[in-house]
Amino acid sequence: MVVHYYDISRLKEEQEDALGVRFRLLPEILRHSDILSLHVPLNDSTRNMIGAEELAVMKKSAIIVNTSRGPVINEKAMTEALSKNNLFGAGLDVFDEEPTPPDNPLLKLGNVILTAHLAGPTWESNITRLRNGFDNVQRVARGEAPLWVVEEMAGKI
Repeated sequence: MVVHYYDISRLKEEQEDALGVRFRLLPEILRHSDILSLHVPLNDSTRNMIGAEELAVMKKSAIIVNTSRGPVINEKAMTEALSKNNLFGAGLDVFDEEPTPPDNPLLKLGNVILTAHLAGPTWESNITRLRNGFDNVQRVARGEAPLWVVEEMAGKI
């Protein structure tokens, strides 16, 4: 498989060689990719990074995979593209609203595979997450600010 990537900071050529990847601009990746896999944080520059315009230039045979954050893709535009077979399929581990409501139209599409935002954990990462959570509880109990705050959740607790 040929792997191209886009990032706001490009790797050095020797790093690309070591990983077997090549940098391309996002519009080129969208036009030529068979599979587009998104791995970005959710912030102002990535919210709706993939919308109707981006989906329209993708191959009709393309598959989009999102395991980062739901709002990185405009869910309504993606649902429409999938419904009209303008996009072959999607693998989604995240949604605009989590948990996604039972009336989400994505749940009814046969060309979508959905999981409950749990595709990445390993035994080691679960231990680390438990340790980080426990450390945060101890920090707050001591009157200190917590670490490892998920920004989009800050203020909702």
